[in-house]
Amino acid sequence: ILFLTIVFMVICVSLALPALTVGTGMPDVFPDQHNQNTGVEVLAQFEPVSIAFTTSRQDPPREVLVCQGADFASTATSCVMQWCEARYVSDEPTWEGNGTCTCKRRMTTGCSGSAAPVRVRFVGPSSLTDLQLSLHVVNHLFAWPDAASLDLSVEARRDMIEGARTKPQLLQQVWDTGETSLSNTMEISVGFTRQETSSCGWDEICFCGNGGTLQCILDTWDGTSTLDLPALRRLQATTVTTTRTTGMLTSSTVPISKRTKVRAVFGIYPETTVMLLGERPPEDTWSYNPGFDLSDPWAQRAMYQFCSEIPLHLMVTRKWCWFEDFREFSKIYQGRFPVKAVDWAVVSKLYVDTSTKGTRGTKYIWLEEDVVKGMYVSFELGISRDASNEEVLDLKEKWDKYGRNWKKPDTASPYFLVSDEWVAVESASRLITSTASSLAILCVLALACMLIFTHSCILSVVVVVSTVMVIIVLSFFITVVMGWEVGLIEVIAFIYFIGYAVDYSLHMVYKYGSNDALTEDDQTDLGAGREKASLRLQRMSFALKTMGGATVGSAITTAGSSLFLVFCTLTIFAKLGAMCFTVTMASILFALCPLGAYLMTLGPVRPGLCNRCYNQSAQLLDDRRE
Repeated sequence: ILFLTIVFMVICVSLALPALTVGTGMPDVFPDQHNQNTGVEVLAQFEPVSIAFTTSRQDPPREVLVCQGADFASTATSCVMQWCEARYVSDEPTWEGNGTCTCKRRMTTGCSGSAAPVRVRFVGPSSLTDLQLSLHVVNHLFAWPDAASLDLSVEARRDMIEGARTKPQLLQQVWDTGETSLSNTMEISVGFTRQETSSCGWDEICFCGNGGTLQCILDTWDGTSTLDLPALRRLQATTVTTTRTTGMLTSSTVPISKRTKVRAVFGIYPETTVMLLGERPPEDTWSYNPGFDLSDPWAQRAMYQFCSEIPLHLMVTRKWCWFEDFREFSKIYQGRFPVKAVDWAVVSKLYVDTSTKGTRGTKYIWLEEDVVKGMYVSFELGISRDASNEEVLDLKEKWDKYGRNWKKPDTASPYFLVSDEWVAVESASRLITSTASSLAILCVLALACMLIFTHSCILSVVVVVSTVMVIIVLSFFITVVMGWEVGLIEVIAFIYFIGYAVDYSLHMVYKYGSNDALTEDDQTDLGAGREKASLRLQRMSFALKTMGGATVGSAITTAGSSLFLVFCTLTIFAKLGAMCFTVTMASILFALCPLGAYLMTLGPVRPGLCNRCYNQSAQLLDDRRE
């Protein structure tokens, strides 16, 4: 029996360890085939809302401003589109950087002074090269008869090139049929100088291969002309390739829905202490750092540097950095970054209120009384959520090192990283170590209790060994037989059911070591040929007679009651019932069979400190009598 027990334990350990997997999430309440879990599997086939609708998505406005395509006088800067009524014309090729434009003009009247402004709007191209503007467009303008007495200075040519700007797209629509054509537009302003009797200037629209059969109706405009914009050949520039190791995003074959997310939080102090009783209110779990001040230009530089100089080995595939978008906004709004401290409040609030970037609004910042109290940056990493613990922890160490080496002023502190996947991996490792330490403590306590009751080191160790074997059987049942992950329920069961694992062995061993075991029967009537074997057999017989029935009855009632839980719908009850049944049956079997076989074969004949003292005293009295 002892040999078979040892072989069985070796098999259980060798099979349970490779099959051990740790579950860090919340335990499933319902079984796998329940509609609650099936619904989760169906929803997992769809992209998350945050991915299907990116952070740059905005709800369409209910009202927008649309400008007339032929209206040059409008000063509105918020037009989202231009519109004009169109008619059918012959097909025109799509603009590809060169082509022929058909131009119409409308003269300006009632001018005074020496300025003769000319505004030209191009339909089709969104931009033209400097040479096309300074050579072909200028020659085209001077070809008009009214431009004969006009003059264009070098400064005016430069201003024309630098002032070229893209305009909102033009929607040309045939009113009768509703057919539409959408084209890019751009506009230039030319500052001619006029003589006293010269032209006052004009407005001109050029349709340059807008790729359709529609064209705005401009019947009230003057004559028509053509403008040739040929493709320009340039000498091929010699390019120098440099390898950047920071600030670049990496590509990944991991599906977006499976990638890891990491968030860097700034300006927030998390509360890490644990309350002895009760729970801390949510508002007390964190606090602002009073010294966090982004109006400091050095803090702005440091925050931008943190996002823009991410090394490639950190595996960032996408990022949502408030300061990268704010820097671009600041460059456009006031031409510089970082923002001066006196301008920070105005510019940052303007960005929050008007920006259309992915980090717009207050999603990535904590804003109180128009002051940025804290913020976070979100990174998407090209590592799967299902990656091994070693891979995840290695990447986490690289991120921690990057954060430690990041040079930040006190006004950009504190800083810490948050990731659900990192928490899960660390929880898994701590779950195993904490469970092992808890079991070790319980075994030590069981050993101490046995020493108190039996006064025998050997019997105490036997009980602990029997308990460990029951735990091994339970581990084998969880990982191999049932294929469960070791999660919260399983850990609680390990710790809670260890009492059942100790109970029956403790009772049997206690009775085995009792002084009453040698007073019940005559040793010679048991049929044992040797004295030690006779004493062991007498003690074990006494233990079975006094506690055997009670322990078997207790095991039957416990196993029988837990058996009903196995058929529950809720997973937590079914698991607890199955583990309780397994522990109970293993405990009673080990208490009666392997433990009994050991005690009858190698058990102590006179265990306990009290028996040794009694035997020594009796021997001393006998010597004195002699």
